[in-house]
Amino acid sequence: MAKITKLEAKTYQGKVTGHLVGLDDGTEGYLNDKGSDTVALGDNVSCTLEVKQNKQGKNYNLLTLKKGASAPKDEPGVRNDFNPARPKAIEDHKVNAAIEATGFIHELIGVGKIEPSQMEEYQRRAVTLLWKEIDEVFSKK
Repeated sequence: MAKITKLEAKTYQGKVTGHLVGLDDGTEGYLNDKGSDTVALGDNVSCTLEVKQNKQGKNYNLLTLKKGASAPKDEPGVRNDFNPARPKAIEDHKVNAAIEATGFIHELIGVGKIEPSQMEEYQRRAVTLLWKEIDEVFSKK
């Protein structure tokens, strides 16, 4: 996910012909108006980049932007007491794996690879697989 830091309308003879986009990860290019979600400056988006060629033979980036899911708010009464200074226990690795799997699945939804209704199934499968691998690594110590 990246944040939109620049969104400039490009005009020709007073008509908007496209938009130049800049993202906080350094990606720049022209917005694919037909394939992108409606976006605004500051939105968190996932980006698909295609290199295209203009009539003069020069390459340019065509960016397709999809809005990302907003970050979930902390549940009242739930506290993350993870302390990076202490050695990691197996539970810490499992929590981090579950968080990373959930983030990855949100990205897949954002780019249209899976449907939101499939999130629970994919998350369960990914976390189960990751936790089995973590258990196996810790059992060898």
